[in-house]
Amino acid sequence: MKKIAIFLTLIVSFHHAFCQSSQADTLSVIKSDGDIRSGNFRDVLTDFFQLALTDLSGEEKRFRFSSNLFALRLKVNPDLNIDSLYKSQSFWRNSNLDFDLKMDEKYRFNGASFGYRYAIINKRDFSVAKDFSLLLSHKLNRSTIFFNAVEQALSEQYGHDIKKLQEMNNELNGFLNDANIKFRSLSQESQDLITGLPLNQDTISGDFSFAQNVKDIYEELVDSYKYKLLWTVGSEASTFSNGEIEDINLSTRATSGFMKIGRKSSLEFDIKAQYSLLDDSLSNGRDLNRRIISLEGGLNCVFRDRNNDKSILEIKLSSTYNKRSKVIYSNEKDEFLTLNGTLRFRLNNEISLPLDIQYDPDRGKLFGLLGVKFNFDWFEL
Repeated sequence: MKKIAIFLTLIVSFHHAFCQSSQADTLSVIKSDGDIRSGNFRDVLTDFFQLALTDLSGEEKRFRFSSNLFALRLKVNPDLNIDSLYKSQSFWRNSNLDFDLKMDEKYRFNGASFGYRYAIINKRDFSVAKDFSLLLSHKLNRSTIFFNAVEQALSEQYGHDIKKLQEMNNELNGFLNDANIKFRSLSQESQDLITGLPLNQDTISGDFSFAQNVKDIYEELVDSYKYKLLWTVGSEASTFSNGEIEDINLSTRATSGFMKIGRKSSLEFDIKAQYSLLDDSLSNGRDLNRRIISLEGGLNCVFRDRNNDKSILEIKLSSTYNKRSKVIYSNEKDEFLTLNGTLRFRLNNEISLPLDIQYDPDRGKLFGLLGVKFNFDWFEL
């Protein structure tokens, strides 16, 4: 009976070990969660560290480093690599710091920017979601009842024959824990024992795999978290090469999956609002007299690998409405619209290649920005 008890350990501790045990490995938890996040999600909130190189062929290049504050603390203090501590660090987990270096076309220093982002709502973090364990336990309740019934039936029918009990125990242990073992491959005795249980077992027949069913229940619940809301607020200040302030940006951004496409792929909405204070280059000295309000809304289509659920290709289409106020130059409109697109290829777990395209209908101009983004954890497990 010890072997068959493995299954009980699995379904009771499946998420315990993943997100509730005080000794769980935090890095493994974040990695498992982060692997299924889309590239667009990681742009909104970085889970570890991200290095981005943008506009590689343009006149103003940017080298951007973003870090999750909890990841920084974990790098300094490895003792935080305990799940009970991880769950209590909500502020640090939901905070990102950004640092940009701006370079001109000859790679000369042309200024810098500093920013901070915070997730005021992050319901997609299933690794610490309060309701995840309760939902998982509820969904696996029927599986738990079935396990207990099998265990009891084995004891009642074969408790007097230790050798036979061990033989049946080994076979049923495989059925309960190995996704490759189907119901039809069991011996007639094991099939009769299962079908004779006082439970509604209409679905257990033929190619039914009990272990695969448990795995599917877990993955279905995890998958549902792709359709929960992430909402951040942030601020950023940029400087000229001499250190004087060039602009200040206040922004808020929200994203969530809302439609499943096929087995693994999905659609995400992405909306952003930004208020910018810009330097008036025509006035004497430096000031922040120019104002721009930007509202962007778009859809991001995420195509995932069916084997590991990781994003391999993303296509994002959006539109941005811009409103200038206070200081407007003679060759500018106070309102203008742009159409945007991003094509993102994921080369491996760490590196993705985003191609950003922007079209200005008023001027009839098309802009393309090629970049590289490198997501890394900077830790050794």
